[in-house]
Amino acid sequence: MSMSTTPQPDAGSTALRRTTRAVVAALLCVGAFLLLLLTVLTGFGLLYGLRGLHWLAVGPRVGDALPLLQLAGYDGQPLARVAAAWLAAGMIFGLALIQVSSLRLVITTSVVGVLVLLFASDAAYALADNLRLSHVLWVRAPSVGPWLEGLLFAVGSTLPRWIVRLQRSRSDAFLESEPARCLADPA
Repeated sequence: MSMSTTPQPDAGSTALRRTTRAVVAALLCVGAFLLLLLTVLTGFGLLYGLRGLHWLAVGPRVGDALPLLQLAGYDGQPLARVAAAWLAAGMIFGLALIQVSSLRLVITTSVVGVLVLLFASDAAYALADNLRLSHVLWVRAPSVGPWLEGLLFAVGSTLPRWIVRLQRSRSDAFLESEPARCLADPA
């Protein structure tokens, strides 16, 4: 009777692997959050750019879309302009995370993006009206602008995955039909 022995990992190497995984996970979370902040700033930048070019001035005005322009009276922007800017920003975010295997991460960071937009709206309101931020966060309910921007950002962040899946399914359908067509018509 022979006994096969498999090498057992020692406690030190197991702890090192766990620590390494935890550090890598933490760095990925920090990176995803920084990417989120960058794409939220991109969304605001796109909206400011479209406003400056006077493009897509179609649809009802979305209040509080550009909260820093509240004092000038330009915080409300047309729906088409808001949709174009925030869907594009969300798609940039989704493309950057397309290699992430978990759709949950994309959805979670999109929810965090909504919270960032709500905070930015309240911070801009407090700055514009010279109020304490803590008071504004406690008392003020942001208007529809940041909520809609966050929703569009979240939808945009999932679009790249849906597009890739659609292209794969069309490609698979084409590949399945192509050999049958070639065998049926040899000429």
